[in-house]
Amino acid sequence: MSYDPNLWNAVLAELRNDPTRVNEMNSKKISCQNNQSLRWYEKVYGSPSSGGYALFICLHGGGQGSASMNDGQWKDIIPFENGGFQNGTIAVACRGITNTWNLHFVNESYPAITRLIEDYIIFRGVDPNRVYIMGFSAGGDGTYALSERLPHLLAACSPQGGHPNGVSTINLCNCPIYMAAGEKDSAFKRNQVCVEYYNKIMAQNGKYLGNYIAKVEVVGGSPHSFQCWKVPRKSYFNGSKSLSQTNETAFTFMYSHTRNPHPTDISLDTKTFLTPLRNYYTPRGNTFYNIELGRNPSPIIQVQINYNNNVITVKEGTNFKLNLLSSLFRGGDVVTVVAGGKSTQYRLQRDANYAKNNMKLFCDPNYGYDSYITIGNFQPEVNVGYLPQPAQPVSQASQSQAYPQVIPSQAQYQQQMAGYQMAYQQPYGQYQQVYPGMQYGYGQNQYLNYGYGRQQYGYQRYW
Repeated sequence: MSYDPNLWNAVLAELRNDPTRVNEMNSKKISCQNNQSLRWYEKVYGSPSSGGYALFICLHGGGQGSASMNDGQWKDIIPFENGGFQNGTIAVACRGITNTWNLHFVNESYPAITRLIEDYIIFRGVDPNRVYIMGFSAGGDGTYALSERLPHLLAACSPQGGHPNGVSTINLCNCPIYMAAGEKDSAFKRNQVCVEYYNKIMAQNGKYLGNYIAKVEVVGGSPHSFQCWKVPRKSYFNGSKSLSQTNETAFTFMYSHTRNPHPTDISLDTKTFLTPLRNYYTPRGNTFYNIELGRNPSPIIQVQINYNNNVITVKEGTNFKLNLLSSLFRGGDVVTVVAGGKSTQYRLQRDANYAKNNMKLFCDPNYGYDSYITIGNFQPEVNVGYLPQPAQPVSQASQSQAYPQVIPSQAQYQQQMAGYQMAYQQPYGQYQQVYPGMQYGYGQNQYLNYGYGRQQYGYQRYW
């Protein structure tokens, strides 16, 4: 366990008192922009495991057509997939937000599905490392789209009889995918495109950081129908021209995978990831695993983290923030960052308030990040709440540690300022020259970080 269970329980208590979230779960409806909403129904299979329920998000077919047609598809989706759910699972059938061909991946879909996952973690005890998305036909289209933009929330995914519509494959670096189509499902070339997409995904191994895991099945003799849970059956696998009999299903494939919330190799296609309305509910829509994007990020970002040796290597990209969980690093508080041809050592902050803020922000006990560093010119796009100073290069941190680790009173602080001949009018740079351990804040109601090393003490300015 890489998180503090007491801290997570305290965060859960706060989240469960959110009246908006309570209403969402009671009504099974999440309000979106433009008077739209995400609705769902659920079916529970057995009791949860020790880690919590697995959550399967199921997306129905249909698409461009009437509301009644899509409602009918929605009501059938869980019984249609009923052959594969294991005990300890909550299956959630999501109604498409619109009645258009892309009803599961309109701009409102991404924050709404994220919110749905959060709510089930908070109220239903879902294991955040066992969340899966699957869909058929138009739901398969939606699964392709959602899995490329929300893979950091998923353990695995399975589009069935769908079409990827040209979506990038880079972000699937740590999200296994099981694709399927019928041999006779020739409309929109679904039976060919899924194999092409498989080949594209597997070609990313070695080209981009990550572990790309994919499987594709073309069910022998099958039309446009959901056949991948029926066993035994004969299919063409991974582009083979020969039929093979199998007892594996998309369900058994997905259940065999759990999410690693802290992958060591991450590749991110930022253009694909940064969807409109991503921050509709919280600022978390800018964060992919532990990479938070600000303004003007690089098109591609690749980061490798060696937790054993405390080395972070930025293979590609700049202008982002890297959130870190200090307990994962086995070599102490100092990490070496290799980026842009330079190697710099940083001392992790271990800030408890930042950890709690992140647990609450992400609604995930795994993401109690207590430290962070910035790469390049990181400019936050949105306000993320409490934000301490970033980790400082060791040379600066060591210099500040030479000062006493005490919390001065306001009177003592003012006396010390006078003793160091600091007039309030002096420029910030001069303050640093006289007293380099001090970080000075400007403007009304800002806070002064009177801190040395890892501890920071805030005093509100009254002058």
